[in-house]
Amino acid sequence: MSESRLKLLGAWMVLMAIAVISHHCFIAVAPELWSWDSGPYLLVAEDVLRGKITAFYYNHYYGGAVLGWVHGAWLGLAKLFSTDRLFNHHTFHYYFVPGLLTTSTFFMLLQFNSLVSAFVTSLIPAVGVLSWILFYSSTEYYIAGYVMGCTLLALRIRWGEPLQIRSPLRQLIFFSLVGFSIYTYRATLVYAVGLVVPMNWVIAQIRLVYSSPSLIAKRARVLIYSLLGLYLALDLLGPRIGTWNGKNVKLNALPNLKIAIVLTALLWLWLKRDQIKWGRFRDYALIPIGLILGFLPELISHIGRAPAFDDGGGARLANLKNSLETVVALPDRLRELLTSTVETPLGSVGQTPLHFASLALVILSIWAINRHVRQNRGHSFLQFSLVLAALTFCLITSYAMGYTRWLFSSLPILFVGTAFWFESQVKSGKSRLVLACLILMLHFGNQALGRSTLIRFIGERPEKLFTWTMGRMGEMQEAVQLFKDLNVRLVISDTYFWSNNLTVLSNREPLFVSKEWSPIRDYEQLKNESRVGLILGPDTGFPFVYQGQTYDNPTKIGTIEDRVLYTASLVSGS
Repeated sequence: MSESRLKLLGAWMVLMAIAVISHHCFIAVAPELWSWDSGPYLLVAEDVLRGKITAFYYNHYYGGAVLGWVHGAWLGLAKLFSTDRLFNHHTFHYYFVPGLLTTSTFFMLLQFNSLVSAFVTSLIPAVGVLSWILFYSSTEYYIAGYVMGCTLLALRIRWGEPLQIRSPLRQLIFFSLVGFSIYTYRATLVYAVGLVVPMNWVIAQIRLVYSSPSLIAKRARVLIYSLLGLYLALDLLGPRIGTWNGKNVKLNALPNLKIAIVLTALLWLWLKRDQIKWGRFRDYALIPIGLILGFLPELISHIGRAPAFDDGGGARLANLKNSLETVVALPDRLRELLTSTVETPLGSVGQTPLHFASLALVILSIWAINRHVRQNRGHSFLQFSLVLAALTFCLITSYAMGYTRWLFSSLPILFVGTAFWFESQVKSGKSRLVLACLILMLHFGNQALGRSTLIRFIGERPEKLFTWTMGRMGEMQEAVQLFKDLNVRLVISDTYFWSNNLTVLSNREPLFVSKEWSPIRDYEQLKNESRVGLILGPDTGFPFVYQGQTYDNPTKIGTIEDRVLYTASLVSGS
């Protein structure tokens, strides 16, 4: 083995050791870090271990179960060394996942930077950040989406512009991975567009559409501008435009924006009609084939049933003014990706005295990317992808909360910027290098403070934690034991927040189900139980109906947080 390969292997092994050691402290408190979303991921991994492979995590149709397949395989391997089922789950989240994140980051960065810069930057995922650690215990497709983002980014720099890849096999592989990444985590769609579509070309086409002297183009632009103006007016001032026969008359703002976008695309096609050579589309035939191949798990999962995407009914939760205010929050949201801040108030867990160092890392990373792109226009896709991610984040807030996790797929590019920045400091002399190392050490200090606060809150202030289920493992175990002592085999809940986690904890004996996101096939075997358990909100009345079955004659046996535990009898069923 050559000396360079030995150095590479040595650096990777050191990173793996750091990743495991730095996350080992969470194994002891891992059960307390279960969130309300943890259950489906743990259950799917156990399904995989039993030989049942699914494309999605119990109705999570916006994130593929890719990491769940790996999780199930890990459980099978871990059984050879430990019979503790829950411990094996936790080692996957706090040993394997940090190693996977670090490995994908390290080998992606090697495509852009020196071994030293790639190693130093990869220490960030190796040591881990608190928001990531909370992701580990809940939503696995964020992790899978990040790994796919690193993979696509590495291939983009190694193979060049995707639309111009000359090797048919490489082009097929790249676009298959694009399709697979979109299936894995929806947010990578925007990220992939940034990697595939040349930014300079996009800017040139926009200029063509909005500066063409053609009479048709001018008239089309008047219509487009009118639609955009109507969209802005309705979004800023509200949909109500007056009354008619005593009833409010409203107009939806969004269709105007959609029509404006379609008209822009049609105008572009008309302006380019003489330049488009339709025969050249044969040269790009591998692109849709690759996308379809990568998307196959999702396509196959829809055979025999209609797609079940939940778009929230298109309900608008914020107007344009609120969405624009999100721009101000973007730097802080980016900081959350690299700090101990999470998406709900955690007291001092969210704001340690050293959080400014992590914010400085984000700012310096973006600055380094812009500086690098000015010197190397061939890497403008880095800039383009970040801009698209930011715009999408702002638009999403019109329909839902502007969660940091929707920026997660762009995080690999931020790490590229961090490595660019560190490498520039190395070349600038000892004083700059010392400053860079100081900022990194303060960032790691920020993580250490956040971790210690999190662990302290688990024992002292669980009510300050991320979700209702965090820090409440003792109460969950008591609830499971209550039903076991009464020989109840089926427990029904009016919320999935508890049922899935309790099913994991009980090893499906009893089985806990809910109206949403439950192992419903297992329920079918038990639905005719004459006596069941119930976990209901204080306002839920009787008789209680679930899946066509009616239950009544309740007996209260305890509580868990704001839910009441009952036993009840089956009165009737379909």
